[in-house]
Amino acid sequence: MRRPLHIAVHQGNFQLVELLINRGALLDRRGEAKYTPLQICVVQGAVAIAKLLMSAGADKAVKDDHGNGLLHLAVGTGKLPIIDFLVKYAGFDALETNDVGATAAEWAWACGHTRVRITHASLSNKHNF
Repeated sequence: MRRPLHIAVHQGNFQLVELLINRGALLDRRGEAKYTPLQICVVQGAVAIAKLLMSAGADKAVKDDHGNGLLHLAVGTGKLPIIDFLVKYAGFDALETNDVGATAAEWAWACGHTRVRITHASLSNKHNF
């Protein structure tokens, strides 16, 4: 079953996502693909919607069936703006590992995104979100 919040996130419809949040949509419910709305927007690289969902209280520690957190999902796509947001502004741990023991940087490399660089230096610019 496709849920309205999942559909709005898939469509990249910021205003509808905001409306649904204000009307009490469940932020962490998994959809057909077993992803939450936050996971979907990270995969799509939708920074503004990710900020909105996190501000509304979406679970930032959510993982997929393989132990991939949001940063792993982001680097798997190679979309630099969402990666930058998660590391520099949302304070994600670039050293967290997934179920196979890969850090986000290692996962990016394994997915063929060699231009993604996540280092200890990038962690020094964290902001509270």
